Amino acid sequence: MKNVLKIVFGLLLFASFFACRGNEDSLPPGNKIQGEWILQNTVAGRTVTYNFRANDVVITESGTVTSSNTYSYSVVYENYKDPKNQDQKQDVVYIGANKFVLTFEGSGRMVLTNPNSTPAVKLEFERRR
Repeated sequence: MKNVLKIVFGLLLFASFFACRGNEDSLPPGNKIQGEWILQNTVAGRTVTYNFRANDVVITESGTVTSSNTYSYSVVYENYKDPKNQDQKQDVVYIGANKFVLTFEGSGRMVLTNPNSTPAVKLEFERRR
């Protein structure tokens, strides 16, 4: 009987953990990226932060030189190569004049990819805690 209670308690604990966990997939794409993200794999001790707000993104670079720029951005669900095509849609982020495919890795990292540039641009971010 004690073993059955332990198993039931363990299952309830396991279920409550996943029930309380936030589900980013249920949020609109704009909400998924809102907040501060730290660009990974920068060089020369630089820190680059992307702060996605409701209507714009503030990109701040800190290092030997500090700069900050604000751009408009939008997140749309469309075909990356042909926005009029209704097939193969995905989340696409427009930042100023730049266009990126938006994905999230299992580790919670946000990835913005521009496959049309040579070489392809892949920006990996971790959310600021």
